[in-house]
Amino acid sequence: MLLTVLLLLPGCRCNESPGVAVRQTLPHYAEFDGLVAASWRGKVDLARTAGRDLTEGAPTEWEGGQDAAAKVGAALGFLQMAESTDEVADAVAAASLGCGKCHMAAGVGSPAPPPPWTHEHAAEHVVYGLVWTAPLGPPPGGEPPLDALAQAWNEPVVLDSASQVDERSIRAGRVIATCAECHQKR
Repeated sequence: MLLTVLLLLPGCRCNESPGVAVRQTLPHYAEFDGLVAASWRGKVDLARTAGRDLTEGAPTEWEGGQDAAAKVGAALGFLQMAESTDEVADAVAAASLGCGKCHMAAGVGSPAPPPPWTHEHAAEHVVYGLVWTAPLGPPPGGEPPLDALAQAWNEPVVLDSASQVDERSIRAGRVIATCAECHQKR
C-alpha cells in the first residue's frame, strides 16, 4: 500500500502560482474533470485511466502537506482497484477531499465560482465543494432527477467514533454513484 501511495502521491500541483485561472496553474485540472465525468457516467475503466493519468508529471514537493497528498494517493490507488461505480464514486470523493486538504493547507483559494446545483452539474457541484472546501450539497426540493440526488445527499451518515472518514466525502460519493446508476441505464 505504501508503494502505491508513494507512486500516486504527486497527483496535485496546488503549489504552483495560486490565484491565476485554474487551467493555467493546475495542469492536472483537465484530467481531473475527465475523472469526475467518467465517474458520474459510470465508466469504471475510463475513471481508472483518468485517475492514473492525473498523477503523471506532478511535482514531488508539497506545500499542502504530506497528509493531504497521502489521502489523494490512497484514494487514487483504491480507484485503480475499483470494480463498481460505487467504488469509483467513493474514490473520486475521497481524492477530492484530499485535494481540498492540500488547497486549504497551501492557502490556495478557488479560482472560479462553483458549478450550479443542476442535473447537468450535480456531481461537479459536490466535488467542487470538497476540492475547494466550499459549502456543498443540494438546496431543498427539486424536480427529478435532482430530487433523487438530493435524497442521496441527505440520507443519514452513520459513523462510529473511531472513523476517519469525512461525512462530506460519503455524501458526495453517494451523489456521484446515483448519477452513475442512472447514466448507465441510458
